[in-house]
Amino acid sequence: MLIGSCMICRFGNDSLQMSGDVVVRRARPDDYVPVLNIIDDLWGGNDYLPTLYYAILQSTSHVSYVAEVNGRVVGL
Repeated sequence: MLIGSCMICRFGNDSLQMSGDVVVRRARPDDYVPVLNIIDDLWGGNDYLPTLYYAILQSTSHVSYVAEVNGRVVGL
């Protein structure tokens, strides 16, 4: 699925040049570190996601997605 924007994006000191499409796909266990890098500054470090990430991925009542540009996770 292609989409033009994402809900939460963080690019750090990198400037994102849209040379590729934004691809939205289901989150995977190996997205844990990139997702943590994105949410690092949110909620003053009091976010529940680092603790519950894997449980959310295994849940039958929740679906999580990430946004990628050129193979790099840039949003969730």
